Amino acid sequence: MSFKALNQNYSTVYTLDEWERNLIHVTPYCPVCGVVTEKAAGSTLRKTHFAHSIQNTDCPTINDNRRKYLLLSPVGLDTENGRDLINWTKLTCGTCIRNVRKFSKDVLSFKSFRIC
Repeated sequence: MSFKALNQNYSTVYTLDEWERNLIHVTPYCPVCGVVTEKAAGSTLRKTHFAHSIQNTDCPTINDNRRKYLLLSPVGLDTENGRDLINWTKLTCGTCIRNVRKFSKDVLSFKSFRIC
C-alpha cells in the first residue's frame, strides 16, 4: 500500500492528494518497481491508496514479497563508494552544465533547469 506514485513523464513522485488534484488522467507507476498502479478505494480500516494493477509482482512494497529480504543483515556505511558516487555526480553534472552553456551560447544557466 502506497500513498505516492511516479509520473514517468517527468520522473517525479507525487502524493495521492497531489495526484488527485493535478494528474487524474496520467497513469501512475510504483516508485519502487516501476509497475503500473491504480488508485484503490479505502475501507473502514484502510485509506485510499495506490495499489499494483497486476498480480504476482515482485515489488518489495507488498508484504508477501518482503520475506526473501528478512534474512539479509544490515550492512555498514560504505564511505568509499559514497565518496566515489559523489565525485562521479559532481563530474557528470559539471560536464552537463558546461555542455548546456556551450550549446546555448551561455543563454541558459543552472537556474533555468530548476523544476519547482
